[in-house]
Amino acid sequence: MLRDTSTSKPQRLLITVLGDHASMGSIASSSLQRVMREFDIAGETVRTTLSRLVAKGVLHRDKKGRETFYSLTPVGTALMKEGAERIHEFAAPREWDRKWTAVVFSVAESEREKRHVLRGELRALGFTPFFDGIWLAAFATPEQAAAAVGAADVTNVMVMRVEVLPIAGGVEAVVATWELEPLRLEYQSFIEKFEPFRQRLNAGQVSPAEALIVSTELTDDWRVFPRIDPELPLEFLPKDWPRTAARKLFVDCLAKSKPMADIRYGDLLGEADRP
Repeated sequence: MLRDTSTSKPQRLLITVLGDHASMGSIASSSLQRVMREFDIAGETVRTTLSRLVAKGVLHRDKKGRETFYSLTPVGTALMKEGAERIHEFAAPREWDRKWTAVVFSVAESEREKRHVLRGELRALGFTPFFDGIWLAAFATPEQAAAAVGAADVTNVMVMRVEVLPIAGGVEAVVATWELEPLRLEYQSFIEKFEPFRQRLNAGQVSPAEALIVSTELTDDWRVFPRIDPELPLEFLPKDWPRTAARKLFVDCLAKSKPMADIRYGDLLGEADRP
């Protein structure tokens, strides 16, 4: 499986819930536990997850009487905003100017941790390695690449906008060596999982409680793709590539389920639990 398992499912779901409903402000711990019970996540696990997010600087904890409240920190707000933009912009229809943003770097073995960080930052932006130390992205900007380089503290690096000439096959020759089938299976699995939900949404057969659960899982599953799919222009991919169909499914389901999910989320919070 291509799925990133470095973050636990409770943490991913909690982050997704907070990201989808960040405008709700400060939220009581008991309310968040009530929300997460919808996903069969126990209170103890929620408390542990909240503490980890506080330690990471994503959440701020505030004690008011006998209740503990949590809110996004400025860092957390920025991370949520950046993540939401990447998730919702990924695979959106757009014109490609036939130029690539390229990052060319060399990192000494003694600084391999920096290399690891840089690769992770670049993958999150849609870059993929074409050759050792040469990463390309069709839609990421040089400014985004420079920020990734800065975050990794790598200095032996160049960021460029380039055109790739079709010499000896060019990009097509490199892509032909990739194993695309695992990625195709991820998209097909996503479609098979959520297509029945779309059909029931269209038929008016989804309750607010189900809308909250499934729309959260929908976003959590979709957020994987920007990290595992470099979003190559479709001209370099098989004609039946399922990315466009998967995105339409994501957009359709989210647009139709979000209003109901908001209702359920508000009911679970309860006005009395807010400071």
